[in-house]
Amino acid sequence: MMCKKLAVSLLCFSSAYADIGYEAGYAPYFLALFCLGVLIIIFYGWNVRLRKKIQQQTEILNRRNLHLEEEVKEALHAKEKMEEAGNQLFHLSLHLLLIAGFDGKIHRVNPGWKEVLGYDEKDLVGVSFFDMIHPDDVQRTAQEAKQIGQGQQTHYFQNRYRHKDGSYRVLEWSAIDVPSQNVLYAIARDVTKYIESQQALEIANTKLRSAQHISRVGYWSYVPQSGEVMWSDEVFTLMDRDKALGVPSLEEQKAMVYEEDWERYAFVINEALTHGTPYNEIIRFYTKEKTLRYIYNCGYA
Repeated sequence: MMCKKLAVSLLCFSSAYADIGYEAGYAPYFLALFCLGVLIIIFYGWNVRLRKKIQQQTEILNRRNLHLEEEVKEALHAKEKMEEAGNQLFHLSLHLLLIAGFDGKIHRVNPGWKEVLGYDEKDLVGVSFFDMIHPDDVQRTAQEAKQIGQGQQTHYFQNRYRHKDGSYRVLEWSAIDVPSQNVLYAIARDVTKYIESQQALEIANTKLRSAQHISRVGYWSYVPQSGEVMWSDEVFTLMDRDKALGVPSLEEQKAMVYEEDWERYAFVINEALTHGTPYNEIIRFYTKEKTLRYIYNCGYA
């Protein structure tokens, strides 16, 4: 509205003084002044519209910025909560957790190291974990770390770590690399007792096999649910059967038992499986040369 009023006033001014200017020889100047006024009016209107549009766009950007700020705050809050939860899990884990560089330098450990190996976090941060590994395991551990650095994950890798008291514990590791941070993340569990029990079991089995061989005693087992049959090494020897052939089938076993003993042998085994009745029987078996061998059998289910 202001622009229109200004234009009318200017036109009136121009018409009022047009004759005077014309008579005085100033017509070109009045015309130039008139055109300048029109341009000023046009520019003023365009400027008003432009400023209004800029203001509108600014308001839109401000609203978007506020919305973006809220999203950033929410994202940061969620990140803080995740980091807090991660830190809680890091400290509550019963396993050993490790963040370290590929050069072996330890960046962070959890309290599990104190529980398993006796070290506080302050004892380990900045120390190379290679200094804690059994000398015989250092080379293959370094090779494993190199492969992790090349993007390969590792699982069930075992090596020996020195306890604070000087003894060693067997740890089983899983680890991945984080290229963006140039570190590896690893988790380990103490399997020392498991390894020791496995070794003790193997020693016991070796002794048992030796005792069975010396005493000429073997044992076998049968699992009705799966049909699995197991013979000890000495049973193969007593039955004069090559171990490479494996446990014989039911038909093969029937052919190995002396005909007059088969029904009795099958009956006592069935009674043991069905009613838990133990048995003690001498059964005659054929050897590979078809000679008879008397074998004492006792069993229970």
